[in-house]
Amino acid sequence: MRTAFASFAIPRHAALAAVVWLAAFAVLRSQAAEDPLDHWEVTGNQIIQAVEYGNGRFVALGDHTYYSTNGLTWVRGASEGVDRIPTPLAYGGGKFVTVNEVGTTSSTSDGLAWDERPYIAPILTAVGYGRGQFVAAGMDLDETGMPVAVSPDGTTWTAMTIASRGTAVDVVFGEGRYIIDFSIPPVVSADGREWTTNGVINSSGAFALAHGNGTFVGAGFPLWVSADGLEWETASPSETEFMWGVAYGNGMFVVVGDGDRVFTSPDGLTWTPREIGITARLYCAAFGQGRFVIAGPGVVLVSGLMEPTVNEPRFKPALCRRLPDGAMLLTVEGPYGQPVVVEGSENMEHWEEVTTDPCDRGEFEVYDEAAADSPHRFYRAVKWEPPPPPEDPLMNWAAADTVLEEGQTLRWKLAYGHRIFVAAGKRDDTSGRAWFSDDGLTWHASNSTRPHENLIFGAGRFVSWASRTPLSTVNGQEWGEQGIVVPRAVQLGELAFGRGRFMLLETEPTDEGDPRLIWFTTSADGMQWQADLLPQLDMLPAIDEFGTWGAYARGRSVFVAPLNLITSTDGDQWDIGKWIWEVPPEITPKLHGLLYGAGRFFVRYGDVGMYISEDGLTWTKHTSESQIPDEWTHANGTFLGGSWDRFRNLTQMYGSVDGLNWTNVVEIRTSATPSDLLFAKGRFHLITSKGEVWRSGVMPPHVTEPRVIPELTYRLPDGAMLVTVEAPYGHEVVVEGSEDLETWQEIGRDPCDRGEFEVYHETAPPGTDWFYRARQVEP
Repeated sequence: MRTAFASFAIPRHAALAAVVWLAAFAVLRSQAAEDPLDHWEVTGNQIIQAVEYGNGRFVALGDHTYYSTNGLTWVRGASEGVDRIPTPLAYGGGKFVTVNEVGTTSSTSDGLAWDERPYIAPILTAVGYGRGQFVAAGMDLDETGMPVAVSPDGTTWTAMTIASRGTAVDVVFGEGRYIIDFSIPPVVSADGREWTTNGVINSSGAFALAHGNGTFVGAGFPLWVSADGLEWETASPSETEFMWGVAYGNGMFVVVGDGDRVFTSPDGLTWTPREIGITARLYCAAFGQGRFVIAGPGVVLVSGLMEPTVNEPRFKPALCRRLPDGAMLLTVEGPYGQPVVVEGSENMEHWEEVTTDPCDRGEFEVYDEAAADSPHRFYRAVKWEPPPPPEDPLMNWAAADTVLEEGQTLRWKLAYGHRIFVAAGKRDDTSGRAWFSDDGLTWHASNSTRPHENLIFGAGRFVSWASRTPLSTVNGQEWGEQGIVVPRAVQLGELAFGRGRFMLLETEPTDEGDPRLIWFTTSADGMQWQADLLPQLDMLPAIDEFGTWGAYARGRSVFVAPLNLITSTDGDQWDIGKWIWEVPPEITPKLHGLLYGAGRFFVRYGDVGMYISEDGLTWTKHTSESQIPDEWTHANGTFLGGSWDRFRNLTQMYGSVDGLNWTNVVEIRTSATPSDLLFAKGRFHLITSKGEVWRSGVMPPHVTEPRVIPELTYRLPDGAMLVTVEAPYGHEVVVEGSEDLETWQEIGRDPCDRGEFEVYHETAPPGTDWFYRARQVEP
């Protein structure tokens, strides 16, 4: 969003350019009943010798490193402090940088952890930032010249020696030049590499420098003031106080030193004393978030909150001119803390960004290098408005243009494979429907009207069961029947697929009072099936009229029945899931549903309870702080679920980052309960009991490159290696293994439809180390 802006034009060859205003704003500063610079609050007792503001926080150096997000509450950082005065600290380009007497540098973006760089130059005693680079300077120890180093990022430095003597105490940038201040006349440079003392008349003799409003101010005894950094004059606000530090912000300079007061000035010439309420030695000052922070040994104070001097960004015409190298120098003021975009144009029709500045001090300088090649340039300054957040795809659901079973209630399942969506459901024991779609929006009826009780894709085939008959299809349109396998099995559970085979846990009722017979039915291709009776589970009240839910992950088959968790690694030996019951298992609520995601199995009970397991065998109880959805899934690094709200006639969608605690995401106006959830082609798809299909917006991939997940890659009890991979969804990924990091062999590949998959390396010899990598297959 563009706000009202100020603009002007500068002729190419003007020595002192005339400024033509096309629009200007006059802002009257409100007069507060009490001046906030007369009210100072002690906020800490840290020993602080340098403080700067940037990245939304104050950072300080002293007996330790400190940071504060508001100037009122301070936190000690992770690095040790310094014991020297002056203490060099500068902010620019998103980093705080300090240098030291052994020639090393340290930088941080947040004041918490500092990155130290090795020796770059002899004794460094000062650092500053301007025109896109840091400049550090030091001590002429052996009268061979002063060490100087420059860096674009505070990390990579270029060192040099300049022909100047003395010890640098501060570096400041303004009016198109860097200034190094020390005990003899300051040296100046336009680029940080070529330095000169030509034209310098007076020595500043200051201990700290600041620039603002077209003026340099040096703190010392006396104070020094300069309009260009070359010629200096004195301005003594006091005949007794010695000044150690200076800062500029929101149109005001503040100098601090010894005594019970500080001094403020809008121009560096006229100074006003301000009582601070205590007597202290103050070494430093900084402005941020509308407040000045001042500090010294054992005391930190913060001023009252100042009102912005202007409400809209604008140029200061008297401080906008062309530099000798042809670049344009522009001074912009705006409300502090409101980022400002400066744009340039040759014709006032096509504008391009020159820079964006956070405007932390309420004022900043702009250097337009492109102006050197332009006969004239127009400029405008506008408030930067953050772009609207990208639309959350989970907030944007659209209904398919086909209702699969209008007015009917079915138990539907969704599956995806071969770039095809398939939906299949059961109306009663004799009838049902199956549909297919290319995009999840337009659906077509298949040839099957059998009662599909479950549905899954694996081994290149969609597989379902109709009562006692397995069904399968490759294209979703033509279904075939593979015959009856277990004639007396009448209760089917949920199909699972893993490690190259389909799995189904079935129950066969016996005479009243006798235990049920439980069958484990498997197939490698979805067509030929084998059923094995599991006698060790005969006595378990494992499966009743609700059937089972199944999954295969982490080398284990897991099936959940309302009263039991049953697991196996090989399909022959089965274990009962182990967990701590708070109530006897025969008491409701019963277990229902099964989900695997992010390396865990989840099973629901009731509305807010679940059991969690990392191996499918040992389970722990978890109580959620919110409702757990009725239908759920995990894909693309996201947990998503849906629950029916019968009172409001809608489906409430829930999201979770860990599968434990769920939060409301969006409401979908559906006319029936959620029946299944599926992720495919970058979208979540929801089907209701009445055959309505909804799909979310396109989710961004949760990773950009395929990678093996180390914590989910290990050897299984049967000797095979489990390798878990996450990758951008919809890109085929090859997983390769190696014993020596030189010779690699393919161990598996997957279309990665869900953004994560498992590979089982069956031939990895026990006792040997294997390395794995994943790569995307280019189309």
